[in-house]
Amino acid sequence: MHRIVSFLALAATPLAAQFTVAHRGGMARQPQNTMAAFRHAVKTGIDVLEFDLVPTRDGKLAVHHDLALHSPLCQLPGGNAFPFGAIRGLDFAEIRRLDCGSWRDPKFPHQALAPGEKILTLDEVLAAFPAKTKFLVETKMAKDGAPDFADPEAFVKLIVETVRLRKVQDRLILQSGDYRTLDAMKRMEPRAATCLVNARRFKPDYLPLGRKHKADYFMLGVADTTKEQVEQLKSAGFKIVSNVINDAAGWRAALGLGMEGLMTDDPDELMRFLAKR
Repeated sequence: MHRIVSFLALAATPLAAQFTVAHRGGMARQPQNTMAAFRHAVKTGIDVLEFDLVPTRDGKLAVHHDLALHSPLCQLPGGNAFPFGAIRGLDFAEIRRLDCGSWRDPKFPHQALAPGEKILTLDEVLAAFPAKTKFLVETKMAKDGAPDFADPEAFVKLIVETVRLRKVQDRLILQSGDYRTLDAMKRMEPRAATCLVNARRFKPDYLPLGRKHKADYFMLGVADTTKEQVEQLKSAGFKIVSNVINDAAGWRAALGLGMEGLMTDDPDELMRFLAKR
């Protein structure tokens, strides 16, 4: 009932977020990109789970932010040695051995520990949540020619296979700063939405950029755009989600610009902020 009342109250004000996004599952409260974080975010009422994908050597899609594994946030139980390095150079069974929930990220003092949390696959996350939850999934790409480079087409093909298996085409938004993966998704699975990340590289030419890549969303920071640009993009059919914001002043600024989505590391504080509105 509280959530219904909150959204009825939001509907009465012009400064209302239409959707909320938990960045890496909401790592201010739970270890990033873990099932504990995703479940906590959904419990708070978050609409969209944001997380990252990196392909492994054996063709699995690992839910992890960085292209390489490193301590101290993920370690073997007991502190045993692990061959940390590029995920592309490891099989998924190897990285599955790591515990990614027993060490608190020092940037987030309120983060709870979740001992034993493992690196997940895309399939596990998609299978774990009900029909109302959406997924904002980022392809993490290395530079062309780098040892950990993944072919954009092959990368997206793996995603599409999993998305179709779980029948979540209409609940998936693929985002990336490498727009080749977004273009590939539009060709392979048009029902999935796409989001342009790091579009500020092309400021102020957002509208032609969005049309070129047939995107559905832009992720923009408050400093990256103006209210007029946001209105122009929305009038053209694009939706705007903020970059990561963790304070009330930033959320108010994003809503003041007309952004429809708010993304945060701290789902608890964001939901309290919106409830007050």
